[in-house]
Amino acid sequence: MTHLEWEVTPSVDLDLDYQVQVGFARGDDVNHNLRALLSVDLIDDFDLDVGFQWDRVGDPVPLADGTLPDGDDFRVTVGVSWDF
Repeated sequence: MTHLEWEVTPSVDLDLDYQVQVGFARGDDVNHNLRALLSVDLIDDFDLDVGFQWDRVGDPVPLADGTLPDGDDFRVTVGVSWDF
């Protein structure tokens, strides 16, 4: 697992996490997970967080109907917080 914390500016922070899992039985069984979080201090006690997550399954399991799902999954989250 790799982790990076970077204070881009005094009001902007970036956190990155990356993890890879390798299956030794077959070379195509490699799973990846990447998470990124951008935190921005807005006005006074208001904060904005934007997150991105990527999951990659190297050898997805077929569904019950025989179709093969996509190996990539992407998510974006947005949050606003107020500290009082």
